[in-house]
Amino acid sequence: MTIAALMAKQRPNRSSNTRVHPVDAFLDERGLRKEAGRTVFEAGKRLFVADCVRTMDEYDDMVAAIVFDGEPNQAQLAVHGDALAFACTCDNGMDGRFCMHCVALALAWINRMHGRRVVDGGGTSGTGDVDIEDVLAALMVADKEMLVAIILSQATAHPELMHGLLEMAAKAKAEGAIGMNDEAEEFDLDAARRDIEMVFTEYRLGRAGSAGIFAADLVEIAHELTGLVETGVDRGKLLDLIEFILIQTAHATERARRDALRPALSAIAGTYCLILHAALRRPEEQAARLLAVALQGESTNLAQTLARSLRPLSDETVAKLRAQCVASWENAHFADDGADEQTEMLATFILEFASEYRDTDLTLAVLTKDPTTGMDYQAIVQTLQKAGRNDDALAWAERGLAALPLHDSVPIVDYLKGEYRRRGMQRQRTEMMLIDFAHRPSTATYRQLRISAEEAGMWDEMRTRAFETVRALTSAGTEPDATLAVQMLVHDGNIDAAWNEALTAGCNNETWLILASHRSATHPADAIAVYTARIEELAGTTDQESYAEIVRILQLAAPLMEVSEPSFNEYVAELRTLYKRRRTFIGLLDRAFPDRASTTAQE
Repeated sequence: MTIAALMAKQRPNRSSNTRVHPVDAFLDERGLRKEAGRTVFEAGKRLFVADCVRTMDEYDDMVAAIVFDGEPNQAQLAVHGDALAFACTCDNGMDGRFCMHCVALALAWINRMHGRRVVDGGGTSGTGDVDIEDVLAALMVADKEMLVAIILSQATAHPELMHGLLEMAAKAKAEGAIGMNDEAEEFDLDAARRDIEMVFTEYRLGRAGSAGIFAADLVEIAHELTGLVETGVDRGKLLDLIEFILIQTAHATERARRDALRPALSAIAGTYCLILHAALRRPEEQAARLLAVALQGESTNLAQTLARSLRPLSDETVAKLRAQCVASWENAHFADDGADEQTEMLATFILEFASEYRDTDLTLAVLTKDPTTGMDYQAIVQTLQKAGRNDDALAWAERGLAALPLHDSVPIVDYLKGEYRRRGMQRQRTEMMLIDFAHRPSTATYRQLRISAEEAGMWDEMRTRAFETVRALTSAGTEPDATLAVQMLVHDGNIDAAWNEALTAGCNNETWLILASHRSATHPADAIAVYTARIEELAGTTDQESYAEIVRILQLAAPLMEVSEPSFNEYVAELRTLYKRRRTFIGLLDRAFPDRASTTAQE
């Protein structure tokens, strides 16, 4: 049987307008507007009017459909307790919001199942000069399947016609004229699989059209397979076929550019769970089979998508799946170089599953098994914080701090700084500030350390340890000179010690200038020596930035050199003579010191 024939198969449990479904009590236009909001409702209404709701199916406690909005989205409505539950594979639906696709499904369900139009589809087509004889002639040559589609479409909008068709069908069935199993027994799942394999082959070869069209075809094929569950087909083969479509779509998603196939993968995953729920009776079997499929992907796409598509399964099946996840994780193998590919896939599925059901304990079962990095411990801490388990979060952070090397502890240190402060544990927070300083040595982190240490009454101790840390970094070659130590001494106001440190171990040019500024009042000769040395260094270059820096330093040196030898005027005149051919430089000097400008023409 071809794919085209597959698309025409009967769908499951399509109700007549005489049956009351559990969702009916919750579906009316006013309620939908309130639930979705005016903007989303109007968007959903447009989708419904545009006939974007396809392959709508009914189950005992749920209705579902594929809603095309450029891409296929699987929308579902169900009753949980005394409330309407909804789900959709679109971004808004995945975020738990009542989306426009669910609105479109609700409107289509009310219209189709009850024969009444909630919103006006709008418009009629012009018929031109056509009479009843033309209609008869057209019907005589029309395709049978097309005629059936027309009749059923009209019956959904006209209760009297639907009632007549149901009576006719009941009579025919009683007389043995029709039977679902007769056709189903002839359905060749092996042939269907070969056809679908060809579809994927054509896609890989670039012959299947756009990714959007390919995705829509896949979703509709997979969704139509749900119609075979209650027939006489081999359910094992049916599951094999939908699993094949699911896995191949996941592989195609990995190779697709952008994310064109992701909505299709989500929709097919939801359809798979529907078929799994109907085809296998025991929850343990359902859970085991789904978990085995989730671990077959070449990447995390399949595992993550399946974990987000479990709503069609019963609560008992979900509970069995959780237990199997825990057991599998407890037996997972970890080599010296980390988890193998299968274990990584299992972790991906469990974490997504736990996130979907807000299962903190299940999340922690994965995260706490073998944490080795700062990100691992950070994930544990964040999970516990989100669950309100702050004491456990603190304990794990402290454990991570003890286990991790300094360079990998930054996320944990950042958390502990804030948590210790929140708890009023100032001494512990100051210790974190010192670790933070050791990892990110700078005057900024030194300043923060000082503030915290003074609040804790332990500044003398922390200051000594901070300088020990910096000198160790300098000795190890991590710091090229004593620049940071000098800057710390300047910050402390110990200018003489900073000067001696710079003379002994060196520092960068900017720090020398800072030192000169601080010593200018008490040791002007030292400051002048720093200024002139830096000017001589800059004068060796010819860029305008260096010229501007020379002028800035001269402005600092001017007050000090008025009484020095040579005087400032003499020093500037010497610069003019040495660099008289550098017109840009001479121009800057003239503008900066107009009262000392040269009276001789410059070349």
